[in-house]
Amino acid sequence: MSCLAWNCRGLGNPRKVPTLKKEISSKGHKFIFLSETKLLVVELCRVAMKLGFDFYFAVDCVVTNGGRMGGLSFLWQVDCFMELCSFYKNHIDVQIGGGDAWRFTSVYGVPEDNKKWKTWRLLETLAGNSSLPWLCVGNFNEILFEHEKMGGNLR
Repeated sequence: MSCLAWNCRGLGNPRKVPTLKKEISSKGHKFIFLSETKLLVVELCRVAMKLGFDFYFAVDCVVTNGGRMGGLSFLWQVDCFMELCSFYKNHIDVQIGGGDAWRFTSVYGVPEDNKKWKTWRLLETLAGNSSLPWLCVGNFNEILFEHEKMGGNLR
């Protein structure tokens, strides 16, 4: 089973959806997780249809005077059994499959340095919710070492 997790940094650009569709078609992904879509749920419905997915679950982006930020979506094909376990503005947690079930958690980590602990606390909580095999993917907005960081202030 093939899947894709992509921090798309906004799907409002008309060139991004065809590029994503080409990737999905060439690899045959059964489900995808998109973070930082910068879309509302009603807008994501159209994207899901253009990409050829049968079902989707989305979390709205936040709209401010300065623009849009965030937004998550999980899209899947009809032949992929999926059950939503939990979600919030920074994660979508699902169970995939029937008899040979496993968990898939998609994360967009809190970007503010003084709140990064919230992402790790979330993962600790989610880890205790199930004993199924677990795949956790996404953009954790975190680094292990200073040399991984390019630009901005040192941490």
